[in-house]
Amino acid sequence: MATEVRGSTRSDHWGPWTEVLTACPEETDGFTVTVWSQARRTVLVEWAIGLSGREISRAEPTEVPPRTPMQPPEMAFQVYESIPLGTRLSIRIKSDDPDAVVRVRVTPWERPT
Repeated sequence: MATEVRGSTRSDHWGPWTEVLTACPEETDGFTVTVWSQARRTVLVEWAIGLSGREISRAEPTEVPPRTPMQPPEMAFQVYESIPLGTRLSIRIKSDDPDAVVRVRVTPWERPT
């Protein structure tokens, strides 16, 4: 299921952190972030782990360019990082497009058995 993530009304500010995965269902070596954007300008997507108000971002933001009719409506990127069971993941966005909104789905990878 995808979660709606909103940007800031000011292009020079990040939107609020939005929880997209309450608790990682199992230990994993990474996850896939899928973003659906209808913004007219590039959207920066940043992910973080940790408790609400204490999010820790461990990576550079990922750019999601405006989608054209010739492209799929979504863009996916891989995050290669060991994530313990029960970890909370949040996403925030920033864009020159005022009030940008994206939908985001985080899919933890299954570990081979």
